[in-house]
Amino acid sequence: MNIISLIIIGLVSFLTGIALLNLKWGLCSFFALEILLPNSAQFAIGRFSIPVEFIMIILFFIIFLINGKYKNPLIKLPVKYKFYIILYITTSCIFSFFSNFSLFEQLKNVFRFAVQNVLSAYMLFSVIQNNKDIKLFLNIVFWATIVACIYGLFTYITKSNPYVESINSALGMDKGHGITFDFINEERGIINGRIMATMVHPLQWGQALTCIFSILIIFHELKIFVINKVFFTSGMLLIASNIFLSGSRAALVAFIIFLFFAFFYMPTKKKLKYVSYILLLAVFLIFIIPKRTTEAFINTTTASIIFWDNSYSDAIGIGGSSATMRLLQLYGTFEKVSKNPLFGLGKGYIIDEFKKDKGSGEMFGYESVFFYKVVEEGVLGLFFFLLAYYMIYAETIKKINQAKEILQYKSLIRGFYLSYLISILLTGIQGTFILFCLLATIITTFVLIHNTKTNNELINE
Repeated sequence: MNIISLIIIGLVSFLTGIALLNLKWGLCSFFALEILLPNSAQFAIGRFSIPVEFIMIILFFIIFLINGKYKNPLIKLPVKYKFYIILYITTSCIFSFFSNFSLFEQLKNVFRFAVQNVLSAYMLFSVIQNNKDIKLFLNIVFWATIVACIYGLFTYITKSNPYVESINSALGMDKGHGITFDFINEERGIINGRIMATMVHPLQWGQALTCIFSILIIFHELKIFVINKVFFTSGMLLIASNIFLSGSRAALVAFIIFLFFAFFYMPTKKKLKYVSYILLLAVFLIFIIPKRTTEAFINTTTASIIFWDNSYSDAIGIGGSSATMRLLQLYGTFEKVSKNPLFGLGKGYIIDEFKKDKGSGEMFGYESVFFYKVVEEGVLGLFFFLLAYYMIYAETIKKINQAKEILQYKSLIRGFYLSYLISILLTGIQGTFILFCLLATIITTFVLIHNTKTNNELINE
């Protein structure tokens, strides 16, 4: 066993010790780990590769059960939330019997999905009791992200990623798992290389940062996440720069969609103030920065936003998936599942395809949740996934409508859910769903706290 494996085992042991002393702080550390430790960190046990995050969630859940303190949370999760989550997991299990892929592998992957995304979110929901707890978690998210973003700039400048590369190499994840560092030198318009910082792919990094940027803006406006103005502004600009440098068009589009919702939420006076800032920035770019650099920036941004028109991307040499390539993936999707379109090829089929070094042919990277879900779980699996996503979103908006003191922030929360949905439709779920679930849980818990009229002492605590 190498030194890096020992360090990760020591880290997991240390954080488990923290959770034993204080589960809330343990989950805070898990949040930081989701941002700072690449999800390629897995331990090979026999023929199984078990992610570090999976191991930690299981250990934390055992502590959660032993502790007993949070078994009866002060805020009750409405039945509708539970129903649609359980419905999706149950249908995933049932549909597994109608695919030719290994039943054991499918049920294993359903179990892993439930543990990593649902169980972690349930524990977080149970330990958050008031606004003070939410602020604690968001502070951890903010500062962990800042550290990762600074490292991201380091990788961009040095054209190297020694941290992730050494972890992948030490744990044997550098071959046969679709992990590559070629992106470091990939040019996209004005971007001279794409960054993935502490994650395993630029698409994952851009997608994760868009979620984090959104949640921090939401709770900053709600006056829950309040820090020094200079730190906050600098931090948000740093996050935005990392989203741009990830070279992910889907992340940039999702980022702009959230900004649109944020602009819509603002009162007129604030809108005018930000418009004036943008105009001043535009003047600065025009008169201070060289014309060639300004044009390159505008062309890169335009090509990212108008992703369906290949001419913009071709003009400045931006590669990656085009509208034509995604159309090929659409055809390829239904060709693959032609014999079983309702139930797909089985949950875990795509990972197995990559591990066997077969590649994915015309499917490239299955760059949409639509392609991924239809191939693995069929049309019905995609339907129940989107149904659960929409109904949880709709129930959250319904609860906001019943809480007058937070009604004005509805547009921001709409932006959070819609921007992530657009992102995964454009480029697939890039290993960020657990982070999204945890951040969405914070929003849900906050809304339920303020929706419960009898919980004024919780709100103000």
